[in-house]
Amino acid sequence: GHIKTELINTIPTDKQIDIDASTFDFECLNEIDLIIAVRHDNLEGVKDLLKKKNFNINYESGNGETALMIAARNGQLEIVSLLLAEETIEANHPDHEGKTALMHACFYGEKEVVRALLSSGKCNVHHLDNSGNDALTYCHANPDIVEMLLEYLWMSYLNMNPFDFNFTESRSSSNKYKYEYANEKEDKLNKIVLNFGQM
Repeated sequence: GHIKTELINTIPTDKQIDIDASTFDFECLNEIDLIIAVRHDNLEGVKDLLKKKNFNINYESGNGETALMIAARNGQLEIVSLLLAEETIEANHPDHEGKTALMHACFYGEKEVVRALLSSGKCNVHHLDNSGNDALTYCHANPDIVEMLLEYLWMSYLNMNPFDFNFTESRSSSNKYKYEYANEKEDKLNKIVLNFGQM
């Protein structure tokens, strides 16, 4: 069984989980265990917990982060893939600042995680955070991720299934597509692409 003091002591002091022992919810032990397992990159622990199927995998830590957000931010591709495979996963669940797992992955430059999130078909690329920023805004420092998102948006704009698109495929006309999409849809996208030149 779980003992309050033992569980609280397992949480790394340098991580933002913010659990108040005086108001600790003992009905959320599996949820807390999942957060801890992800923070410790405990793949087997995550697998074991997901087998239980009887708890909220979208549970928020103290700062509003879910297990998926934490894994996405840390580049834990295998854990991200496991969580995305769960029927109850809420990939667009926002933290307290309105940021989603996709935004976290974009900001931290986790290209393969971004690829997995987009390919899952569960992420809303147009989601806006509390300040009105979308995922593209968060990947401004990583041209590879900018290109991936723009390709994704372009395929969506063409009413094609972007989840079947091979993001690793190199296409000679990709720059043409990016510029056409940017000019036609959003000035912000155009500025982002122009800032990086020929990606």
